[in-house]
Amino acid sequence: MLKGAKKLYDPRLSKLAHLLVNYSLGVKKGDQLAVIGSVNAQPLMLEVYKEALVIGALPDLLPSFSA
Repeated sequence: MLKGAKKLYDPRLSKLAHLLVNYSLGVKKGDQLAVIGSVNAQPLMLEVYKEALVIGALPDLLPSFSA
């Protein structure tokens, strides 16, 4: 990202994260969750991480820097 550039918020990412965590994965309070992805997926990874925290899960954010 360019220095001084601002990130735009896309509400679709938070909706997708909600579906992934609550419906697709069925994450419950106390569950451990590894959020793994490339740096290109950072916005979605962060939304999944936040959604898991809201539920009371224990997420680990593991970005991959390899190409």
